[in-house]
Amino acid sequence: MTCLVATSKFIAADRRVTDSEGGLWPNQRKVFSNRTLVAAYCGLARVGADLEKSVREGLEDPRKLIDMMSDHSGAIVLMRAGPLWWVGCGESTLVRAPVYTAGSGGDLARGYLGAKGKHDAMSVRAAIRFASLCRTDCGGGCDIASI
Repeated sequence: MTCLVATSKFIAADRRVTDSEGGLWPNQRKVFSNRTLVAAYCGLARVGADLEKSVREGLEDPRKLIDMMSDHSGAIVLMRAGPLWWVGCGESTLVRAPVYTAGSGGDLARGYLGAKGKHDAMSVRAAIRFASLCRTDCGGGCDIASI
């Protein structure tokens, strides 16, 4: 699974990949960007490959990701113009919160950031590291991307 953290300035994600039985797979990048947006996913690894391809090909509209997301996957998208989008469960939704978390470690990261009272890049990296200390399906490093 994953730990995603998104703000109005950047998106961060861990790199750990596990299977449904908790087996570890090689780490992989889960955050991708182009000139229009930054996107990250949680859920199935095949969704990540499709998301990466779409972003590299110039994806501009997060709503085009709706069909790509499976029942167990979702994406957070930061647009150059500023708004965050959550895409999952067959819909796309504008995110109005200053910090949005997703994935199996998202609740731990949100709690860490709430207790710290900050959500700058250094605090977000620390929150993802905290989630990885609590869950075996999070970790493997952290990637952060902004537009």
